[in-house]
Amino acid sequence: MKKKLLLSVCLLSGISFGQSFTAANEYAIGASQKMYLIDSAASNYASTVGSGVTWDYSTYGFTPNGTRLDTIFANANTTDFPTSNKINSIQNVLTTYLETSASGRSVAGIEYVTGNAVFGTIKMMFNTDRLDFMTYDFALNDQISDIFNGTVQSNAGVNPASGNSFSKFDGIGTLKLSPTVTKTNVIRHHLIDTINTSVVVFTTVPVQIILDQYDYYDLTGNNLPLLTYVNVKLIQNGTTQLSDLNFVLNTVLPTNQAAIAENSKSTFTLSPNPATDELTLSGDFDGQEKISITDLSGKEMNFTFSENKINVSKLNAGVYFVNIEKDGNVSQEKFVKK
Repeated sequence: MKKKLLLSVCLLSGISFGQSFTAANEYAIGASQKMYLIDSAASNYASTVGSGVTWDYSTYGFTPNGTRLDTIFANANTTDFPTSNKINSIQNVLTTYLETSASGRSVAGIEYVTGNAVFGTIKMMFNTDRLDFMTYDFALNDQISDIFNGTVQSNAGVNPASGNSFSKFDGIGTLKLSPTVTKTNVIRHHLIDTINTSVVVFTTVPVQIILDQYDYYDLTGNNLPLLTYVNVKLIQNGTTQLSDLNFVLNTVLPTNQAAIAENSKSTFTLSPNPATDELTLSGDFDGQEKISITDLSGKEMNFTFSENKINVSKLNAGVYFVNIEKDGNVSQEKFVKK
């Protein structure tokens, strides 16, 4: 593995704020938080870096049907990702298979729901040479570059892949999450991965996957991010852009209008949980709801439903979500299929 770690050139700034990534900030299995999808045109503040900066997301609105769960699971897929010990799942957006230790954090693989019929869900497996992106302690202006190798699996088949990543603790300052919620002493981590592979459509064509992600943290509280900005591009032959999607997720509802919509959502419970064959839904239903089941990557699963009973007997063992949508609002509960 070719790797270059550049140490901080602004240690005084890092010390004055007292924030850096350490082993104590590792994600805890079972940690979970609700996040709200906001305007996809929101700025990524790529040039707003350094100490004492301000990132302002207070003017962006909530996207209808835009609630997502950000959850940390123990990795159960040791066949595809044998070195991973944790999964970071941002529901219906991105699933990252992590390899964490006292010395740092690496990525064993990524799953991404593209919305593109040719690709479907892309599963990137870096088992040949994993993606390293953080060594502890990781302070302001620390950065690491890495070259990784593996395979990419999608509707287009399984193909070799290679790429490079750039990871940096690039800023510390003030984050405005809404007109009424502002956080200080927030730190930002920037990761950009460029993955090169190929697919066979009519002929073999090169495809590039570029994932650009910014995560904002207050490490004095929850180790999960306060706000996440993700951009994913699929580019064919170096020129043809197949997709360009932004996902901006905020832990705070950004507008009063969104808060009203959130409060109007129906609530429900599931039993038994874990389940073997059947789940019972309990709650306030009027028959107008849309019910779906998704896995950790956001893929919708097949099931049957009758009289508040969901038959899950055909699902593989694992973790799933039941989603109930009504009037553009979504309630969600997690369950385990034994």
